[in-house]
Amino acid sequence: MTPTLKFMPGSLRVRGAGVYKSADMTLEYVAPAPPSDSLRAPKVADVIDRGFGLDAPRDLLLIADTLTLTFGGLEHRLAGLDAYTNRQRWKVVKSGAPPEIAEQGVLLLEPASLEDDRYSIQAVPKYETASDARWVRIVLNDGRADAYYEVASGLAVGLQGGEITDIYLFDVTFTE
Repeated sequence: MTPTLKFMPGSLRVRGAGVYKSADMTLEYVAPAPPSDSLRAPKVADVIDRGFGLDAPRDLLLIADTLTLTFGGLEHRLAGLDAYTNRQRWKVVKSGAPPEIAEQGVLLLEPASLEDDRYSIQAVPKYETASDARWVRIVLNDGRADAYYEVASGLAVGLQGGEITDIYLFDVTFTE
């Protein structure tokens, strides 16, 4: 099965930040869960299930080599990213304008489109950074995105035919 991704326009529900920790060689986008995690009004069954810890939503993972995209919450929205990557191997490109953002909202992963709670994307990510370090780009395939969507503060995803082509992280903090 191929994962089904769906973009839903609206306000940004995820507020987080990108961080590169050079000592650990990790690139992360960390976002705390918002207080209300659902795009729809809760049903009585949801409230009861949550109260007793039944059917707690589990995170879904899309994995590409050492990159993991985490989809969490009741709606399985893109909630985090982490990668093990050596910054010395990133391609430094001339600082240019980031892609034009078509809309903002949330990126959802349909749980029924996966056989399990994780799916391996057959891609080895390539990492690029602007010469002025304004952004980091993670390239998953060489195709061009149909559109770019801001799906969290400082995080934009390029989509083509329901697949992620590349991911931009803006204002990444670099630490030792």
